[in-house]
Amino acid sequence: MARGSTIRWLPFVLCVALIALFSSQDAPKQDISGMISARPALVKAVRALPHVSIRYSERTYDNRKDPVQFIVLFLRKGAHAAIYAGLGLSFNYAVGLWGLTPARRWIVSAMVVACTGALDELHQTTVPGRSGLPLDVAIDLGGFAAASAIKAWIEEYLKARKDLGNSP
Repeated sequence: MARGSTIRWLPFVLCVALIALFSSQDAPKQDISGMISARPALVKAVRALPHVSIRYSERTYDNRKDPVQFIVLFLRKGAHAAIYAGLGLSFNYAVGLWGLTPARRWIVSAMVVACTGALDELHQTTVPGRSGLPLDVAIDLGGFAAASAIKAWIEEYLKARKDLGNSP
């Protein structure tokens, strides 16, 4: 494997390492509710939003009754989506020299995201205070799909701008 192709794998390896690190931490180590509580303006703003109540993992998260935990849920799930978006996009980049069509690269990348997410959720069932949920795998895939759509839109936008610059 050439040096250039090895370097292409570094972002993917970094994402896998971050997933493994965070997945292995018990619930108290990942508790950010104190940091959220220390921002009363944010808590007040979330409480002032229209009423939203979400059922997740056998618990109800309510922006009016417990805005801190409501914010924590959104930050945690947003982090899930973001790291798996990075995982999928970095895998897609790493296999860019394999000669696959863009559609096949995307499908293979989505499969890697789904498999990694499923294994991560299975692993979390062995970590104290954590649970593995199939819904989190869907969030992982959603993060990758959203990031892929944004990436495609940016590429089309840049291509259109370049084409405009090259027109007579």
